[in-house]
Amino acid sequence: MVRAAAVIAATPHVLHWGWFSIELANLLIIVAMVVVFLLALVVPFGRSAPARDDSGTRK
Repeated sequence: MVRAAAVIAATPHVLHWGWFSIELANLLIIVAMVVVFLLALVVPFGRSAPARDDSGTRK
């Protein structure tokens, strides 16, 4: 694992797109953060509370 990290750190892969350039490792981190954010918006957390009627008691 350390050897792989050293190889990646030794030779950065830079992506160029017009005036914009970014290292591949940074791009992958940004993509992972966006995916986690979108999953947090979509995936439901827990279950909804039981329905209550107008008097405030559970149905």
